[in-house]
Amino acid sequence: MRSLQPTGYAYLARQDTYSLKGAYARSERLDFTLDVTRQVSRTPLPPQGPALPSVNSDAHYLFGQLSMNWHWTDQWVLSLRALRVQNSYGPPTVNAASTGISVDLVRQFLRMDL
Repeated sequence: MRSLQPTGYAYLARQDTYSLKGAYARSERLDFTLDVTRQVSRTPLPPQGPALPSVNSDAHYLFGQLSMNWHWTDQWVLSLRALRVQNSYGPPTVNAASTGISVDLVRQFLRMDL
């Protein structure tokens, strides 16, 4: 998806977003999900002097998550999740990234009508 955002300098910043989502049920008890999003933003900056050309400020963002859910019983679910987040922007180029893994054991309480 492409969008244009106002910047305040009479320029429009271009933003491209790519997204991928998927789910796969191996069985009634085991399922997998994948979620990946990439976003690229390009913002034109005004020239810093009369003889200097204008430059662009770029920002790149990436989010990826893979999860597995094992439905032990109707009430108990064991979830394993791995994710990666990256961000870079510039000039000057600055990079940041984070990776994580989590394991969750969730108890779901079934609704009872009286």
